Amino acid sequence: MPDTNRILGGRAIVLGAGIAGLATAGVASSYFREVIVVERDKLPAQPQTRPGVPQGQQIHNLLRFGINAFEHIFPGFQDRLTTQGGVKADYGKDMRVFTNGVWHPQRDFGLTTYFQSRPLLEHTIRMALQERPNVTIRDGFGFESFSAARPGAIDGVICRAPGGAEELLQADLVLDCMGRGSHSSEMMGKTGYGDVETQRIGIQLVYATAFFRKSPEQQGKQDGFLILNHFPDTRFGALLPIENEGYLCTLGGQFSEHPPREMEGFMAFTRALAQPEIYETIKDLEVMQPVKAYRLPQAFWHRYDKLAHFPEGFLPLGDSVAGYNPALGQGMSMATKYAMILDELLAGRAKTGGGLKNLYTEYLPRIAAEAQSAWESAIPINLAHPEATGDRSADLKQRLLFMKGIGLLSLEDEEVHRLVLRVRHFLEPPSVLLREDIVTRAMALAV
Repeated sequence: MPDTNRILGGRAIVLGAGIAGLATAGVASSYFREVIVVERDKLPAQPQTRPGVPQGQQIHNLLRFGINAFEHIFPGFQDRLTTQGGVKADYGKDMRVFTNGVWHPQRDFGLTTYFQSRPLLEHTIRMALQERPNVTIRDGFGFESFSAARPGAIDGVICRAPGGAEELLQADLVLDCMGRGSHSSEMMGKTGYGDVETQRIGIQLVYATAFFRKSPEQQGKQDGFLILNHFPDTRFGALLPIENEGYLCTLGGQFSEHPPREMEGFMAFTRALAQPEIYETIKDLEVMQPVKAYRLPQAFWHRYDKLAHFPEGFLPLGDSVAGYNPALGQGMSMATKYAMILDELLAGRAKTGGGLKNLYTEYLPRIAAEAQSAWESAIPINLAHPEATGDRSADLKQRLLFMKGIGLLSLEDEEVHRLVLRVRHFLEPPSVLLREDIVTRAMALAV
């Protein structure tokens, strides 16, 4: 149970039991007497994909910031993940990356990461959350609408139980972690808070994944591969070792370069990557699960921070705020960033006795700053292709040149390489790469 001196409310409701929901519920359990997680899916007892996470079979890599966040929320998380079968690796040394026509140097920066399937990751976190005595997961329980009995506030949710009956759950704080399926932005307009401005970039990404069993000779190996074809070819492939001596292979492409959904075409797409390593690794392996594809037409960012009015008792988190290009691996770790901001703000209010009133006035600007950083850092990649749709700033060409130059500089300069990886894993702000000496050298290599 939470420390009575830290309690800010009687009940918090978390909508959604995905990665964002689990992180958020873990945070909320330290500040509320009761936390209820509402999840439409019937959650499996073992690690397996589920309907509410249609992208669940695809590769999901938690960045180092996200790992640190879960270790903070659930102490011992990394040990749990390893015990469950997650493959511990050094990202700089064990992940082989090919971009811009060259292999990146393998360097040991002490950047520990874990490779596993999304279902195993979710299962491991969920098991940790269920050990909290004040947390209840109501699975098979569908969210229907918000309750707004008090003017200017959301004070609960109306859900539909498995038998079909509606049930009102009242709460001091409702946390929307329903992801890309959330309709909270539309709800704001319909209930008088104003239309939510949404920034969108059309990326037309399709990615497909198959699961392979390692050969006896490959068992125990922890090296992974990321191979990107040369622009404007958008095809890419990634291969990661995961639990149960398996390999997860994800292929992707944009616009007209989509990976096939049948195995023969999947293997042909793999063979057409710029380097043969992924194909050579999996070509003779047993296929454990058939190819599953997922289509993502756009990246988006709901600008809740720009609303003039916002309801008390409600906060959005995870992909309910912004959905990023999954090829960049930002989504899950951004969800933990929002959860950690919530933790910091609630801890501050518990210390000062500030309560929950006007929590959104602190929370929304903080998550907007983090979302802005992630959104801006991805713009050169998201808008590089001429078929991508979205607002192109006047400095896009310069930003593309800098992205190219910083990649080339990291090949020869170990310290720049270390900074690039730390920025990518949200351990440093992008501004660390904007030192005058770094910019000058990067731009000289790019032109």
